[in-house]
Amino acid sequence: MSLYHEAAAVLEKVNKGKTSLKAEIFGKKTWKTDGKVLFALTSEAAKWSSILAEVVEKSGILKIEKQVCVLLECLASFVDVVATPTDIS
Repeated sequence: MSLYHEAAAVLEKVNKGKTSLKAEIFGKKTWKTDGKVLFALTSEAAKWSSILAEVVEKSGILKIEKQVCVLLECLASFVDVVATPTDIS
């Protein structure tokens, strides 16, 4: 689960304009997660963030799970879509 927490922290900093993805991930050596994996997840989540945000909003998961961070939920949604290849048409 630390992968998702670390990815959410990276995306928060990047969204605030404090740093870039590469600088944040590869400049810090204390991540529990491999930098390549963290970069792959955050870059794809950032690329699809508008769609992921819409999916999370329309699903209503944040009304049920009040303690879930929006970024963390977006990351989990992205991984679920990639991990379970189904026909989404």
